[in-house]
Formats: sequence, structure tokens, C-alpha cells
Amino acid sequence: MKTRSLSSKKTHNYPLLTAIALAALSAFPVTGKSAELFKDTFTDVKDLNAAKWFTVGMPSGTPWGTGQDSTAPLSGTVLENLGSSSGWQHVVRPFPATTLSKTGDSLTLKMDFRADSNTDGGFLDVALLNCAKNIDSNSFTDEAGNPLLNAKGYSAFQVCKTVPTENSFRKIANAASAFDAPKKHLKNNSVVLTALQDDTKAHTLLLTLTKGESGTEMTWSIDGVVVGSATDVDTSFDTFNTISLLAVSSNPVHFDNIAVSTNDKKP
Repeated sequence: MKTRSLSSKKTHNYPLLTAIALAALSAFPVTGKSAELFKDTFTDVKDLNAAKWFTVGMPSGTPWGTGQDSTAPLSGTVLENLGSSSGWQHVVRPFPATTLSKTGDSLTLKMDFRADSNTDGGFLDVALLNCAKNIDSNSFTDEAGNPLLNAKGYSAFQVCKTVPTENSFRKIANAASAFDAPKKHLKNNSVVLTALQDDTKAHTLLLTLTKGESGTEMTWSIDGVVVGSATDVDTSFDTFNTISLLAVSSNPVHFDNIAVSTNDKKP
């Protein structure tokens, strides 16, 4: 970032105050800029665990893996749900804990996604969570040891079909969804029916959380269009450190170019 140079000339009768003010301005980042917490393109990835991606699910689960898909904007090696054998397993990735502390602070999860017509009837669940437990390995265990136990956050949920469907938002009090975990459906304020399945096209998906005046605001965007929005006004969550993807399908689905960014303006 370029900083403004300070002049040695006096500015009216307040040279010292002017210099101090300019120095203070140059010491902080310009507001409105986003900071990328991570971005994974999966290029040359051979071990998902080494790339900080872990599968979490019930006993006898099958881990997620990698596959190949060059349907633009996917570009070669992609994150792959291996189909029915891993369809009810979460794939998670930790990132630096981020708190939306001021009105207008936001956190965005962006990814490219493709499901072909053979996955008709499956669904996609995309979540931003706050996990108390450190996740550093695959985990196929019971409730007591599940690292998503008591994880809190929000998700966007949508059935994947070739005909347009509606998305929904969920408030999550316990992300270990294989158990009897409460998930509150939030009112969707701007529904646009969209189709997530296509043999020839991939989609760019965004889940954005913003700290609003009355609570946590959520938007779900597909290919640049906001197709749903909701607000949690009741004890909303504001700290996040993990993403979780659940893609239930009979055939593999693909993810690529996954990134989390924040517009948090704190220095």
C-alpha cells in the first residue's frame, strides 16, 4: 500500500498537527478492502489432510478425495465427494478465527461447484462454523469424540436438481448433524429458484455473513446473483474458524477454488 509522503513545509500554522494526522492515516489500511484468510485450488494436491482438509463423520465413513474436472471455472484437480460412500460425511477446513465485531464486518465463503445430472435429488449444505475442538485429522467416531460436537454457526442448504429449487438458511447449535442436533430454519427473505445441476456448467457459490444492526445477516449467491437472504436476530453468532461442506449424492460432486475472506477493518 502506498503511503502519503509528509512535506517538510509548514501547513498554515499547524505543521506538527498536520504531520501527525497524515502519519496516522498512512499507518492504517484503507477501509473496505478484503483480507483473504485462505484459498485452495487443489493444484497438485495428493494428500487432503496435508492441505488441511479433513473428513468428519460416523463410524465406517469414507473420506473425501480429489478428482479431475476442467468444466470452467473448475481447473483440473478438484475436491471430490466420492459419491454415496462418503455422501453423509462432512469435509471441513479450519481457518484463522475471525470475529465480526462491528456493524458492517463480513465473512465470505466462495467456491466453484459442479454436480452432474446423475446426482439428481442430492443436496448441498455449506456452513461457516465456530468449533471449540481443534480438527487436525479425519474423524469417524461417536458423538463424544466428534470434533463438530457443539460447533455453532450458519449454513446455506439447497437441493441439487436440474429444475430450479429454493435454498434455505439454518442456524446451527451443534454441527455434528448425524446426531439429534438442533438446527433452526431462518426465514428466507429473497427467494430466487435456481438449478444447481448441469452436465456442462459449473457454478460459483458465495455464502456471506455480515454483522448487521439487528443481528447476523446471511446471503446466498449463485453466479453473482443473490438468491436468498436471512437475518438471525436471536442470540446471533459472530465468531467463526471452520468451514464445513456436506454434499449428499449418489455420484461424485466437485468443488474448486475455495476461499474465505473478510472485510474486517481492524488494523
